[in-house]
Amino acid sequence: MTWYKDMYPSMSVEELKAKAQQSLADAERSGRHLNPVTVTSRTICKSWWGKAWCRNMETYLDYTNRLPRGRSYVRNGAVIDLSIGEGKAEALVQGSEWRPYKVTILVDPLSEGQMEKISRLCSRELGSMEELIAGHFPKSLESLLTEKGALFPTAREIEFYCTCPDSAHMCKHVAAAMYGIGVRLDENPFYFFILRGIDVERLVKKTLDSRVESMLAHGDVKNDRIIDDREMEDLFHLE
Repeated sequence: MTWYKDMYPSMSVEELKAKAQQSLADAERSGRHLNPVTVTSRTICKSWWGKAWCRNMETYLDYTNRLPRGRSYVRNGAVIDLSIGEGKAEALVQGSEWRPYKVTILVDPLSEGQMEKISRLCSRELGSMEELIAGHFPKSLESLLTEKGALFPTAREIEFYCTCPDSAHMCKHVAAAMYGIGVRLDENPFYFFILRGIDVERLVKKTLDSRVESMLAHGDVKNDRIIDDREMEDLFHLE
């Protein structure tokens, strides 16, 4: 919105970095430990999970005008703190003022129907759940997992809040935090499962159950054979 740009003129990269470093130093002096997002490569994200998260966000067409500023902010160290919990991500993003803005992102949990669908897909396509976590799986499964409403949140399944004066639903600070989540997924894909409220142990069990049911249904295993826990762990390379 033009009034917002007039009220807070664009900063140079050097000014943004200086303010972010000052906010980090202030937090350190007050005994607060912050966990900033650091982009270390030419691309913001490198892993399948991080890239898929960002691509999904970029399909939220109503917010495309804020994304370039968000990318610039996260690249230049403006996301000075980001934590991920069940159904929620919270961030501090440096802005035009010296005090950083607080961003809250709420994500709906995966529905029971979505869980069932993913379990069935994984049981057919994956040799082990390790492949799912690592993002190493066939292109066919990659397409199915990233289609709208499958695994990644749609625009209706996510809410954004920022303490800045911009009235846009996704301001540049929110966009920066969203890209920051992608960076966190590079560091540890399990953050995605936490964010979407997915019980990984339950997903593994449902996937194993789906695989066994499929084997029995297709006659690959005799009906009177009992597959114990150790056999299932060996089958899926689980520890």
